Amino acid sequence: MKDDLEKYIEKCKRADRAFAENFEAGYQEFKIGLILRQPREQASVTLEKPATDTNSEITHFAFGK
Repeated sequence: MKDDLEKYIEKCKRADRAFAENFEAGYQEFKIGLILRQPREQASVTLEKPATDTNSEITHFAFGK
């Protein structure tokens, strides 16, 4: 049985073709970001630290911690 969120996502996919086409890729990117974020936070490392260590720059900001 689908929960309310799953029903809402299905409704959005039916109503908006662009949403339907991009949803899975966006969701996969979100999951990868979360997987990378968790150990970084557990180690108390900010986004700035790895960027500095690799001579990179932060080009965008994510919501959350």
